[in-house]
Amino acid sequence: MVSDLEDIQKDHELIVTHGNGPQVGNLLIQQDEAKNLVPEMPLDVCVAMTQGQIGYLIRKNLDESVGVLTHVEVDESELEKEPTKPVGPYYDDKIEENMVKEPEGWRKVVVSPKPEKIVELDSIRNLVDNGFTVVCCGGGGIPVTGNGRLDGEEAVVDKDRTTSLLAKELEADVVIFYTDVDHVYRNYGDDNEEPIEEMSLEEAREILSELDKGSMKPKLEAAIDFIGLDGENRGRKVVIGNELDLSGDSGTLFANDF
Repeated sequence: MVSDLEDIQKDHELIVTHGNGPQVGNLLIQQDEAKNLVPEMPLDVCVAMTQGQIGYLIRKNLDESVGVLTHVEVDESELEKEPTKPVGPYYDDKIEENMVKEPEGWRKVVVSPKPEKIVELDSIRNLVDNGFTVVCCGGGGIPVTGNGRLDGEEAVVDKDRTTSLLAKELEADVVIFYTDVDHVYRNYGDDNEEPIEEMSLEEAREILSELDKGSMKPKLEAAIDFIGLDGENRGRKVVIGNELDLSGDSGTLFANDF
């Protein structure tokens, strides 16, 4: 993966965003296990910690790169929605109100508000304009509310939504959603599953109803959001797959001009 990023770096302005699910889950387990010894850290602090951790691991192998600890403002009204996003370890029993039962056990759920504003956007833009590769928006960004200060919130912002917002604000040409599946599939998991090489807006809207909430659906929704539904962003492209290939020769190439 790092060598592919280096190849992209040579000829393109590059911004790297990333998830943090396994890492923040591990950190929450550590918080739980040691809570009798040291104070537990709230979720927004854990997101910040894993941003630094993963950003370090990415940046140590990339020249001319900068990590930006990124805050993302969310609407306070969104925080009143029903918690649906599972986070952290599994428990044998339900130990607090906002938990959901999964096959592995009970798990805490938090709200997942939409990103409204990337606080460090101007800094990210300035760094890119000056030739740096920027690693930012890890885990969807640290969720905060504004009102003149940054108040961390017990929430998780979807990383794909934040990536789409960032790409739109910076007027990017191409977004790659790098994942462990080689394509978006029709009838995924069935005997008649079929990889999709290219996808138009109309096809994307049709297939959304087939996708599970935790699978490709957030990426496809983010792709639609980045490219736009009314044709105003002609020329923008999204690649979804398990290779860092800007051409679209591997993975699913998504655009509004097919």
